[in-house]
Amino acid sequence: MVMGSEFTMIRPDANDERRALDILFRHAYLSLTLTDAVNMAVMQERGIGMVFSFDSDFLIMGFLRIPP
Repeated sequence: MVMGSEFTMIRPDANDERRALDILFRHAYLSLTLTDAVNMAVMQERGIGMVFSFDSDFLIMGFLRIPP
């Protein structure tokens, strides 16, 4: 984990990657990218509910997207 005055960077581990693959398979109808699935896995594991993204898949998966 890298911390700065403005943000914290979280590096995914093997467990995050396994959860991401599970997200990809369970939600294949969304055509998620591996990158988005890893981000979602990391966010779910750490209780992060908001994301800065223009990708509507985050909304579908239950995240608050900024900007809306």
